[in-house]
Amino acid sequence: MGHTEFHSEQLTSDDLFDKHAEVDLQQFGQTNQMMQRVQIALRDQLQRTQDRVRNDLRQQEEELWRVRSQREEAGLKLHGLGQQLARLRATSDKANESYSSLIPSREESDMILNKLKIT
Repeated sequence: MGHTEFHSEQLTSDDLFDKHAEVDLQQFGQTNQMMQRVQIALRDQLQRTQDRVRNDLRQQEEELWRVRSQREEAGLKLHGLGQQLARLRATSDKANESYSSLIPSREESDMILNKLKIT
């Protein structure tokens, strides 16, 4: 009778998705009923693991898409707020210039008013 050794190796997600990595009972040889049960259990376990990993990957891809969408929305909002800030600064600068240009005229008017009050 043939003897098959199984080495414990960690499977990567690539291994689980690789079509060539599918478990084929014929590869292991069917030595007896017990071996078949072990092989079927192993195949089922690997299938469940593959399904879980695929599901996890799908969920992570959905989360990545959601986060990227939020980041894009935040970027657009930030860009809009930056433009609004630039407009407000320009308006503020114009108001400061107007105020600064009125100060000398106001001071002159106040001096004239004070002279008129004194006389």
